[in-house]
Amino acid sequence: MVSIAGVAYAAIDPWPSYQPQTVCSPTAKKGTLELARYLQSKYPGSGSYGISRACGSGGRSEHKEGRAFDWRVNVNNARERGYAYAFIKRVRATDAAGNTAALARRMGIMYLIYNDVIYSSSRNFAPKAYLNSGCASVATCSATLRHRDHMHISLTRAGGHGWTSWYGNHSIGSGGSAPTAPTPPDLAQEDIEIPMTTLAKPEVLVVEPGGTSRSRLAVRKGRTVKVTAYGVTRFGPGHQLVSDATCVWNPTKRAWSKNPRAADEARYGDPELRVNGVAVFAKASCRGGQHVYTANVVQNSTSRVKVTLGGRDQDQGAVKVILSRTTTKVQPMIPPVRAVVAAPGPTPPTAGRVLTVSDDVRVGTSDVVWSDEVLEAGVEYRVTVTGTRRIARGVYTDGRCLAINGRWETQGSTDLYRPGATHGALYLGGRRFTGTAPADDRTGCALHTHTASYTPTTPGRVALRLWDPTGPGDNDGSLTVRFERVTPVPLPTAAPAEPVTSTRNWRRGSETVTVRARSASGTVSSLRLLAGTTATVYVRGTAMVSGTRSVDAACVQRSRSWLTTLGLPSGQDIFELSVDGQDVEWRARNSGGTGCDSRHEYVARITATKDGPVRLALADLDYGDNSGELTVTIVRD
Repeated sequence: MVSIAGVAYAAIDPWPSYQPQTVCSPTAKKGTLELARYLQSKYPGSGSYGISRACGSGGRSEHKEGRAFDWRVNVNNARERGYAYAFIKRVRATDAAGNTAALARRMGIMYLIYNDVIYSSSRNFAPKAYLNSGCASVATCSATLRHRDHMHISLTRAGGHGWTSWYGNHSIGSGGSAPTAPTPPDLAQEDIEIPMTTLAKPEVLVVEPGGTSRSRLAVRKGRTVKVTAYGVTRFGPGHQLVSDATCVWNPTKRAWSKNPRAADEARYGDPELRVNGVAVFAKASCRGGQHVYTANVVQNSTSRVKVTLGGRDQDQGAVKVILSRTTTKVQPMIPPVRAVVAAPGPTPPTAGRVLTVSDDVRVGTSDVVWSDEVLEAGVEYRVTVTGTRRIARGVYTDGRCLAINGRWETQGSTDLYRPGATHGALYLGGRRFTGTAPADDRTGCALHTHTASYTPTTPGRVALRLWDPTGPGDNDGSLTVRFERVTPVPLPTAAPAEPVTSTRNWRRGSETVTVRARSASGTVSSLRLLAGTTATVYVRGTAMVSGTRSVDAACVQRSRSWLTTLGLPSGQDIFELSVDGQDVEWRARNSGGTGCDSRHEYVARITATKDGPVRLALADLDYGDNSGELTVTIVRD
């Protein structure tokens, strides 16, 4: 909205086009009446020479369509002359928003004539000497034909009907009479020439899907006009519904095609560009780059060149049309297409601590973010991405889906010239993330949570990057990427089998040992068991794994709670104490239950799978940052 003299107006109207009288409908139109009353009210003492004119009088005139007003302001009257030039200054002025001729555009004024001068929209309301077509010279013209005793104001059809933004936004007041006075007789000859152009200087029109644009001036019948169209636009609400002057992007074939898909055309129409109603590029093959098409068009009538574009206006992109002479070189007027911003490529992994459980990484804090821990080659991980991040004005990503102006889709591009791009996508080590949404997300993009399986081919910390073609300067927010190991962690192997002998270790009833959390090989018992025999194993104490996580024989501490499982995708209870390569069922020694023991004391019964000693070790991948030890007692049954 724009405020003028304390009144709020809608966005500025387009420049009024020249719309000469084509039918006879002399009844004064609503907007013309409103303007006439307003002028006589705001400028007391001025008057009216009327609006309507009989169909049989004189030549062509907007009076015959009820959208022209003859405002009585005599140039020989100082006050009325001041009124006239004050009004001319007002309608030509630039408003606070920088819109030139703002009031003229809001009123829908095509042109006004006063004191031998015409101010027309076709010349940006610049003054130009005017001689009525019924006059041989100024000396032979009456004051009326020279428009010295009144000002002639012609409105567009929208202005005449009161459809432009000025109408209804002011107080008319009670002063001034309705414009019913008869038009002076000699005005029956009033007419102006149709504004013409030879296109000595090319004219550029901008047309959006579902829209129409016309040349500012008329082109004479029979003249050949070179029409050069370039640019791309969206012709429907989908990110992939992109077209140029004659071709459309086919997301299924991932290529430009002459015709839209049948379903898209049924919903949004054919976005073909037409000049004066003719599809002038219908036989042209699709072109990439600047998407430039050229055709010569012969004007079939003296009129403004009309350019229309099918589809529906989506306020993103436009096709531009250059109207020129056939010999004019227009290529220098066509801007180059911006350079391609490539998708994130492969980034060599870096060293670090091996991921055993899970790793949460925030993406968006810098151009490249690394996973905190090393992912092993050939090991499957579950990758879950949550959250949203703004990568450009009005453009958001959740790593899998892209939103442009609030519309989320599983693929989108901010570059209409390259609609096949997957901007906003998350790349893991150079590979695009293509996760799936939860089952209750019917659109696939509503909950901003996506999960995928990821198996690296090279070990190391993985690089995480978003494909952001506009750079980080306009970004905000971040995504959370969680890596969880799916492939189970290999348990420590059983101690080697041994032949049975008569030594003491084959007969001893029990043994107590310590198991260091830092030792990958754990502790091998001196006590030997025969295959198939049973024993009871008692464990007490806590240790530290991964530098920060406390564990005992059966449970893991997370925050302030002790848990029997971390809920890994593999279902494995990682960090438990294994006995001779077996994942045993530990029970709390005091309660006999399978939960965590507050004293960290557990018991389990085992059956020997071979003849020989028993290996006791924690299940882990990286033992280098572990500390502490557990005390284990083995009692032969």
